[in-house]
Amino acid sequence: MKPLVLLVFLTTPCIALAELAESWMKKFAPNELGSEALASESCPMNAQDVLDLVNGEFLRARLKPVNADTTSLFIRIEVQCYQLPSQPDMYAASIHVSFGTTVGTAKVLYADHGARSIDIQTPTSLRDRIEEYVNESITIYLKANFGSD
Repeated sequence: MKPLVLLVFLTTPCIALAELAESWMKKFAPNELGSEALASESCPMNAQDVLDLVNGEFLRARLKPVNADTTSLFIRIEVQCYQLPSQPDMYAASIHVSFGTTVGTAKVLYADHGARSIDIQTPTSLRDRIEEYVNESITIYLKANFGSD
């Protein structure tokens, strides 16, 4: 059963980030953006490691990182990993980066905006892929808030 699940997991198509910035991404305080991260226990990075990586990318883009609970728009990074038994330093990893907002006490993710990848990763390539997807999301956000209309 596990090989079948892994096969389906690895053959799921990759969906790239939409290139168009959306009006709902515009903020009153565009120099800050929220972030939150989730990582499965089997990943070589925990949620705090992912969040530290994301916040570093925010700072390089001159965005103030803020807690997702305190802002109207945030980027959410979810990383699911399955360590390959035959290769302990390799992971089947699913990375999903999406924009979200808070409505009352609930968090809502925008379905059409996000990067998804399922691939075999080493710990270093997993980190690089997360960084790449976060940078794509930051670019879309910056275009919405600072690009020409």
